[in-house]
Amino acid sequence: MMSGTRWLIAIALLASLVSCTKKADNGSTESSDQAAERSQFVLSAEQKLADVDAGIDTLKAHVTVAGKKAQVEMKQDVDSLDIERQKVQMKLDAVKSASMDAWRNARDEFATALDSLDAKFDRARARLH
Repeated sequence: MMSGTRWLIAIALLASLVSCTKKADNGSTESSDQAAERSQFVLSAEQKLADVDAGIDTLKAHVTVAGKKAQVEMKQDVDSLDIERQKVQMKLDAVKSASMDAWRNARDEFATALDSLDAKFDRARARLH
């Protein structure tokens, strides 16, 4: 038969196991919520990049019909946008592959890079007109 102390130890161990199980369940729910949030963000980001790609394609079409001097300047703008677009894609790839703990930081870096790309696009488009 178990002594009173052994019963207390057994009950304490059992209680700690139950507590650990509950924490694991809560953690997986949070991770699931984070995964859903990240998934939604990635879908939205990919749509934004598709919109940027369409805008860059429009600028490229204007380059082909512009005068020679304008073509040179616009081509430089478009080439710069293409490079910036690749950098933004790398930031989005970092969001996709980041750990749950790091993805929000990667998301913020992506947002900053996308804002920079949008500003450069707006400047290039303004030069066109």
